[in-house]
Amino acid sequence: MLHFDGRYMLEDDTDLTDQWQATRIRPILEGTVGGIYDFRFTPDFGLGRTVIQDACITGRFRPEFQLTAGKFKMPVGLERLQSATDVRFVSRGFPTNLAPNRDLGLQVGGNLLADRINYAIAFANGSNDGSSSETFGDVDLNDDKEYAGRVFVQPFLESDNFMLRGLGIGIAGTYTDQDGTDSQPLLPTYRSAAQATFFRYRTGTTPALAAGERSRFAPQFYYSIGSFGLLGEDTEVSQDVARTLAAGTTVGTVDSAAWQLAAHWFPTGEEESFRGFKPNSVFDWDKGTWGAVELVGRYQELRVSDDAFAGGAAAGGDRPTEQVLLTRVALGF
Repeated sequence: MLHFDGRYMLEDDTDLTDQWQATRIRPILEGTVGGIYDFRFTPDFGLGRTVIQDACITGRFRPEFQLTAGKFKMPVGLERLQSATDVRFVSRGFPTNLAPNRDLGLQVGGNLLADRINYAIAFANGSNDGSSSETFGDVDLNDDKEYAGRVFVQPFLESDNFMLRGLGIGIAGTYTDQDGTDSQPLLPTYRSAAQATFFRYRTGTTPALAAGERSRFAPQFYYSIGSFGLLGEDTEVSQDVARTLAAGTTVGTVDSAAWQLAAHWFPTGEEESFRGFKPNSVFDWDKGTWGAVELVGRYQELRVSDDAFAGGAAAGGDRPTEQVLLTRVALGF
């Protein structure tokens, strides 16, 4: 997998550098042993670094019982669970800023009622909002672990009603109780689609630290009918934070929330799907075929509660932001 992007700012007074970048360079090695055990190994050489994205094995013992061990995506964010080849935008939405990415652990999952219900329960080291375990060098920093779970339902999967067949609704969440240190505060940084930091907790000689419980709650849905599709999700995080000053230690809870609603449409008639699509024709200049043309629009918002800026308990950087991403046109080959 190779994703090569150009990032150019419309304004010159930003701290970001206009550039071309290899966002993802991922040779993927995957297969199945004995018809039961799936393995996946994904190094990533994008952005001038070397990271192991996936290194896991899954035992498909029964459709309703599958066991995964290693490093894999946590079962939380809807758009995060899409493959990078299936997402509709260059950058994932704001809810993905709050959902965990990949982590080390164990997961039990499977499909029930003829694939109408998908469930997953994970027991992992724990990772910051929007981050993976490589933030900590793929090493856990404390004894407390993180629990994650997700249930996704497609109630009309085999329905004769074409209007209802493409509806899926789910809910996910995580819980942990972990304390940060000066060297690793266990607190996130939030960035825009252009990777500009717009919120971070205070660092320096008196940093803000994670100080107890962190919970996430993530309702989500997608819906497709013919050439039209919708994806929506909301992710909310509640994080206990502490900061020690000369006057003493102050503890507070910071709540963050992000949501997005994205719409997709193929004017060339392809069928929308959560996991990619198949073009009706290829791009061929000589034959006059243009492949698939997809129009995509998204509105999204991320807000951090005022408690992050009050009394110095958990000081942040820039104020929360709202952002609208404009429509793009994509050609499928």
